[in-house]
Amino acid sequence: MVVVIVGTIGLLQELHNFFGGHKRHSVFLELQKTENQGRLRSLKRVSDTTRSWRSVEDGVNTLLDCYTVVLLSLEKMKEVSIDAATVNSASGLVTRMHDLRNILCLDILRCLYSSVMQFEIIVKVYSKHSVSNYYSFLY
Repeated sequence: MVVVIVGTIGLLQELHNFFGGHKRHSVFLELQKTENQGRLRSLKRVSDTTRSWRSVEDGVNTLLDCYTVVLLSLEKMKEVSIDAATVNSASGLVTRMHDLRNILCLDILRCLYSSVMQFEIIVKVYSKHSVSNYYSFLY
């Protein structure tokens, strides 16, 4: 399971790198406009040097929120690009995005981050009240 999670996080970074080019990014933004996505989003960087749980969480949420548009953008580049590297990369990324293991892993990560955030809130609230109750007991 850890290998799948690492692979899915790697997919997030590969998508960020792929759409980092001006032409590719403009295709992604244009399709967001035509698909009525609301505010325009950019895929998040989650490389080894910046990998924190928060950056991975942002990357997962952004990809899941824009999942259809990312797939449409990749499909469009497969069809219209004359650059073989772009076509091959887009094709490989589409295959990985359709992989059920990656889809499930993205959903599991989203649920996990949501649960962790709720747990952190509970701990902060509880510890704040516990400390204040403790001090009031002492004095």
